[in-house]
Amino acid sequence: MMNARDAVTEGWRNLVSGTGRPLAVAMALTLCATVLLGLDVRSVALLVTRAHAFQDAGGSTLILETGQQVDAAACQRLASLTDVQGAAAVSLGSRTVHPAMLPQQSVPLIRATASMADIVGAHPDGAGVWLSSEAAESLGVGVGSTLVLDRLTTRVAAVYAYPEDGRRPGLGYAVIEPVPADGAFDECWVRSWPVNTAIIPALTATAFHPAPEQSQRHFSQLNGSLGADFKGAQELAQRPSAPTPLAALAAGLLIGYAAWWLRRLELASARHAGVPRRASWLTAMVEQLILLSVAWVWGAAVALVAVRDLDSLDAWQVLPFAARVLLAITLGALLGSTIAVVSVKERQLFDYFKGR
Repeated sequence: MMNARDAVTEGWRNLVSGTGRPLAVAMALTLCATVLLGLDVRSVALLVTRAHAFQDAGGSTLILETGQQVDAAACQRLASLTDVQGAAAVSLGSRTVHPAMLPQQSVPLIRATASMADIVGAHPDGAGVWLSSEAAESLGVGVGSTLVLDRLTTRVAAVYAYPEDGRRPGLGYAVIEPVPADGAFDECWVRSWPVNTAIIPALTATAFHPAPEQSQRHFSQLNGSLGADFKGAQELAQRPSAPTPLAALAAGLLIGYAAWWLRRLELASARHAGVPRRASWLTAMVEQLILLSVAWVWGAAVALVAVRDLDSLDAWQVLPFAARVLLAITLGALLGSTIAVVSVKERQLFDYFKGR
């Protein structure tokens, strides 16, 4: 009678001796797993990249324009809402300033509350004004530099990027002056993710007189060139690679079944020699799990390559898609092997022998 330890040892010996073509089985499992998970992980990674591009370009930023009717404090409080990444009251084109090094050149001065840094991607290192990268390059200054504007000395606390990628003009060559969230402003900017039009009523309520001034209200998107919305959840569900776990399950089932059905003469002979079915099954599971470990190693490598362009947080959100494919092919291979092993009948030993 073969015990569990003997069955495990037998599986290892079969692999070492090459019984059952383990190299071919391992290659088949690894190829199917890596191709399928590579397709799905790369598809999801590209979707994540597009989502970030949509946000970085200003597609997820909504603007309420009222003309000196925005309550700065109310606008600032929108930042506490779910999915809101930043909310700032802004006054555009209130005046221009003249830098001392280029007195003939005027630079628009934008008044905005501190949360504007979250919207334009500025990272202030202290008190001072924020310059667009174009203005900073033109004036030859950087973060920490001293700047004289209209004979007043100030400090450059941040430099932000504002490329011409379809976003609304006005901040590409400008100086932003952070001011307290107090008084009336022209606009309220809200950056949220995912984009949710349900925020519009709250955005409307930031105006001092929302009802009488309704005709003067105007909603816009900071950058509409990438579309009015990014339907990430819908695109994720409808991506062409979504069925890859099912494909992996089917592939594993076929490979596992074929690998052991081709060894039906060996299984029937063992059964005839007194080896119980459960021992043969345990041997099959040991062999399959060891071969599947090769697929897991290569699959992990392919998945890491596919997410190499993402930051660590996004990568950890994408990698479970690779794990789903690997788990599916593992389940399929083990199930297929089990079906093949239990399907072999000792009484058909002679038929197996004739058909080999």
